[in-house]
Amino acid sequence: MSDPNSIESELMGEAPAPGLLSEKDIATAKARARKKLDDQLRAAEMARIEEEETFRLLREEGKRTGIADKDEIVNITIDLPEFAPNLLINMEPYWHGYTYSVPRHVADSLREMMQRLWGHQQEVIEGKSREQQLRSPHPVALSATTGQRVPVPQGLTA
Repeated sequence: MSDPNSIESELMGEAPAPGLLSEKDIATAKARARKKLDDQLRAAEMARIEEEETFRLLREEGKRTGIADKDEIVNITIDLPEFAPNLLINMEPYWHGYTYSVPRHVADSLREMMQRLWGHQQEVIEGKSREQQLRSPHPVALSATTGQRVPVPQGLTA
């Protein structure tokens, strides 16, 4: 018989009624419990490893950063100048005129690429310098009395 002060006797509580289960039955039940626990622990560890590997693969493909704000899925419509049919990120094409659901960090990259393409369009093809692209076509001033925009009289521009 086991020691009455052992942890096993503390956890098991009262022994089964005499004659109800044999020592072999009790040993079998304990073995099943051990196997069930081992299976649960093994399944939990497998799930953890699968989750980590999935995240690693997504990160490797550029789909995840690990930062919640940058991994948020957003919609972006691709708007490109006439000389660019598509954009490529990680060998994945994004075609002009289509809307895509992508992580925010990918959308940020796509926006920057579109901005640079439109700047290139205006600079090289339309002949406008960067300064001309950013300059307002008509000088504008604010009214001191109403705070509204008013046209600047000819000859008063800087």
